[in-house]
Amino acid sequence: MNIGPKRIILINSGKYQYSEVEIDAPVHLVGSNNSGKTTLISILQYLYIDNENNLTFSKDYSKTKKYYFKSEFSYILFECVASDGYKVVGVRGLGGLKGTHERFAYMGGYHKQDFFHENGSVKNGAEVKLSLSDRNYMALGASQLRGALTGSENTSGLNLDLLPIKNKDSYVKFRKMYHNLLNLANVGQKELKSSLVHICESGFRTKNGINLEDKYSAGYDQIRKHKVEIEDLKKITEYVRECRAFYSEMLEYRSDLVSGFNAIKEIFAATQKKNAEKKEDFQETIVDLGEEKQKQFSRKINEAKKVEKLLKDLGEIGGGIKRITNEEKVFSEYYPDIERVEIQGLKKQADDLEFQLRASKLESVVAIETRIEKNKKQRADYQKRLMNVEHSVANHLRKEFSDEEIGSYFSLHNHALLGLEVSENGVVVSDHGAITARIRRVLEAIKENRYSDDSITIPLAPDFAPNLAKYTDIETIKAEIGILEKEIDKDAKTLNAAKQQESLQHTLSGINREFKEKSILYDRYMVFTNEKLTLPGLLTQQKQKNGEKTKIQEKVTLLEEGIKEAEDKVRNFKRQIARITEKENSLIQQIHLLTRPSAEWEILENQVYDEEDLVELLKNHLLFTTEEKRLTETFDKNMTYIVSATYDKYTKDTDLETLELLEEELNSLDKKEETVNRMWDGLLTGLGTSMSYMLDDLDSVKSTVDKLNRDIAKVQISDLKSLKIIVEDKQELTGLMRSIARKSAQTNLFRTIGDKATIEPIATLQKHFLSKGLIEVSDLFSLSFKVKKIDDTTEIHTVLKDVESTGTTIVIKVLVNLLLLKGLFDPKKKISIPFYLDEVASLDNNNGKSIVNQAVKLGFIPILASPAPMVIVDKLYNLRGGSSGLYVDQRNLTNLKNRESDHASIRKAIGETAEGGDTASIGDIGEEL
Repeated sequence: MNIGPKRIILINSGKYQYSEVEIDAPVHLVGSNNSGKTTLISILQYLYIDNENNLTFSKDYSKTKKYYFKSEFSYILFECVASDGYKVVGVRGLGGLKGTHERFAYMGGYHKQDFFHENGSVKNGAEVKLSLSDRNYMALGASQLRGALTGSENTSGLNLDLLPIKNKDSYVKFRKMYHNLLNLANVGQKELKSSLVHICESGFRTKNGINLEDKYSAGYDQIRKHKVEIEDLKKITEYVRECRAFYSEMLEYRSDLVSGFNAIKEIFAATQKKNAEKKEDFQETIVDLGEEKQKQFSRKINEAKKVEKLLKDLGEIGGGIKRITNEEKVFSEYYPDIERVEIQGLKKQADDLEFQLRASKLESVVAIETRIEKNKKQRADYQKRLMNVEHSVANHLRKEFSDEEIGSYFSLHNHALLGLEVSENGVVVSDHGAITARIRRVLEAIKENRYSDDSITIPLAPDFAPNLAKYTDIETIKAEIGILEKEIDKDAKTLNAAKQQESLQHTLSGINREFKEKSILYDRYMVFTNEKLTLPGLLTQQKQKNGEKTKIQEKVTLLEEGIKEAEDKVRNFKRQIARITEKENSLIQQIHLLTRPSAEWEILENQVYDEEDLVELLKNHLLFTTEEKRLTETFDKNMTYIVSATYDKYTKDTDLETLELLEEELNSLDKKEETVNRMWDGLLTGLGTSMSYMLDDLDSVKSTVDKLNRDIAKVQISDLKSLKIIVEDKQELTGLMRSIARKSAQTNLFRTIGDKATIEPIATLQKHFLSKGLIEVSDLFSLSFKVKKIDDTTEIHTVLKDVESTGTTIVIKVLVNLLLLKGLFDPKKKISIPFYLDEVASLDNNNGKSIVNQAVKLGFIPILASPAPMVIVDKLYNLRGGSSGLYVDQRNLTNLKNRESDHASIRKAIGETAEGGDTASIGDIGEEL
């Protein structure tokens, strides 16, 4: 039996309640999307990948761990055949919330009873460890698993030998490339190219690429920088000479501007002092006038207050006179005695109506009517008693019993019986003696106001006894009738009032309104009669206060004229102050518009400035400023060009120092050029060597592809005559690199950095490095695939997704990856490595069988997956759900032994197996054990 994994077992892991799938030969997993196919296949990483940091799943690994290892009852197991027999590699959950787990291994094959109790429940880790204690159970770390897989550096004593690699580095390459086999659907040119480089890179002389930024960029930039400095200094030579010529003339103008500006400030300060003295005198006069104005204004206010008081008094007096006059018109035909009598009558009507309304509001109409009906019924009852009093049951009983006995007996019976008539139409007595005896028996059971017999005892209260007079005495009955008739009459009136309540309320509202209006008018008349007596006095006061008002208003007029005169004088002085201020502000504005001399400017020695006229000084300052500005702009323009051309490298604290430094630099240009040339020779030699090495590494990749193409040619591919992988140089980079490598080998060719034949290639490469950081072998080539079909037509595909035939795409991806991986292993040893052929649904049967057969010949076991079954491999598992998750075992397996059988019949058999089989559960395992 070939060495390799034979079965995958999952217990309480992922979507699976239980799974047991044979992978010692090609197998096909059939199930709908999200049915657990990828879940089952992705776990192969736990067998072949030693370090969890290198595991790759479709979801975040923290979530994946919790998905696969839900509890301490979660297991993933791989039953393998090694050179010395069966062994199992497993991963078990440790029960943590974060999906913590542990790898382990033991000697021997997989047996269910090692992981399940007899009742079908799953054992925890401690119980499993105990079950396997006699089979060398051991925990596996990453290095121990790697050693067991490859046989190198094996410290655990476990020998699986599933990956017989050629050398130590081959496992790292396998680990990186195995992900492609589990995820072929997402493998494209980029991944294939990466795999090629990875296979070859152990022999590269530029394994880490060429990092121009770290190794060459600094030196190259320094050379370019020095060269630019030299060229820039040559460009600015004439500008430096011109700036030195302008500098002295600029200093003279600046000296004149400083002297003139100082004179302007001194003369203007003296002018300001004189103006301040004048304005101060005017201001004092304004203050005196203001004080006088304030005195007159205060007197005016006092007199105005008197006028205001008189006007208020006159208003009140006039209002009183007008009110009396108006009231006299209103009450010219008013008769107070008649009105008083009418008011009293209205008050009495209102009181009577309010009494009726209060009575009618005590009860509702329904309540009154109910009571009237009740009283009428009771009156009719008493009238009937009165008519039958002589023949009533009460008088009939008196012939045999006393009133006290009758009262005691009817304490237990309905009193209304006493008023009934003893006759043929009333109470009929058939057996007088029997009735009398029955009553006696009841009376004998009554003792001390309690009735008692064999079944009940009843206490008799005094108010239980009837009033016999109401049933036997004619006058008492008549009196009761009279009381009821009075109640009925009273309620009838109340009922009538209640029904007329709305009308009475409306009438009462009208009477109250009229009563209020008349009362108000009467009170107003009484006030008028008292005020009428004060009219003569009010007329006298009005005349007196009008005279006082005229005299005070004359005083106010005189005060207002004095205030206006003072205000006119104040305005005149303020106008004079404003004229002085306006002239002064005009000068200030002109001075403010002047360009201030810089604080760094100085007055030259032996310079005299005699001008004293302020207007002339201002005029000269403007002229000098214009000329200085012209000189400065020209100077600054030249200096700006100089600074820009030299990138501010020579700028000092002053322009003079800058110019002096530039002159020194210009004098040393020859020496600088000599130094730069020596640096250039050293840089180019090192860079060319690195380029040459990387081009050799590219040739190594091409050699590997040539070998790969020879191996592909040995493989028979259905529907294809041949397949060839083409490595094509990216001339933009490789051409530049070859040019640099070739020229760097020549001597005395680049004594000047200005040679465009060298500078331009290096500049182009530098742009590439700046965008990526470094250049690698994978940047130097692209992959394409040359396909020759059975009909001898040839196609070249530069992008796998553009290949029209899905089968051709799959063939390319599968063969390239399998052959690359095959090259990692010892050719003398056989391998059996499962991988995921996930695009099988897009293949026809012939192509599918061809790929499967070639994979098996190369030592790889395809695991196919699709929603529908296909006749490609012998073993087919139909995935189906159990009561609490997916359950897969031998009952899900269909063996297609006869490959020549009818395709439709096999599909039917597969369908019947998938649909007709019983769904298994973990409980079934216990029964099997």
